Amino acid sequence: MLRTYSLGRCYLESGWVVHPLSGSLLKVNATDLESFQSKKIPKTVTNALIKCENPFLLNPPSDSLLESCFTQSSAIKRNFNFFSSIKKINFYFSVLLAGLLSFKSLGSSREIFSTINLFEENLKFNACLVKCLTVAMCSSSFKKNGVLFIGAHLPLQDMHAWIIEENDQPDDSDRQWINYVPLMAITYHKP
Repeated sequence: MLRTYSLGRCYLESGWVVHPLSGSLLKVNATDLESFQSKKIPKTVTNALIKCENPFLLNPPSDSLLESCFTQSSAIKRNFNFFSSIKKINFYFSVLLAGLLSFKSLGSSREIFSTINLFEENLKFNACLVKCLTVAMCSSSFKKNGVLFIGAHLPLQDMHAWIIEENDQPDDSDRQWINYVPLMAITYHKP
């Protein structure tokens, strides 16, 4: 089951958190920020946070996207479309379903991102959470050592989702993640 961890941060004398039910970015009093942060965080998340703060520690991205040679590409597309429709209803429900409906592995995170990027050539930037939830549900490498982050570009308040797995950011088409402060972590790991 996927678990969420609040990583609220201070920026310009304000506290910033992602609401666990709505997925909305909230500005809170900096003195109250600790009450919004998770008390225990898994080592997997702590290690991935180090990579977010020091992206030069990550393996360099692939020169080109992997070509999808999956027979499972239709299953990946079906899961992606499912999360696209569910996300419109409720953030919490989509995260809960991703953890509960965990299917057999359809490949590594990099392969699944590559497949999604191939069939969604006109993918909008705001589909990042749907892409990441699809990967979280279908990838064996994510289940083993992945962390899905939801962050904000402060003070602009734009939000973005991305995945870190050990020493990789497996979505070769995503270079924007580096501009975002991680405020929530979602992973299969317990503290």
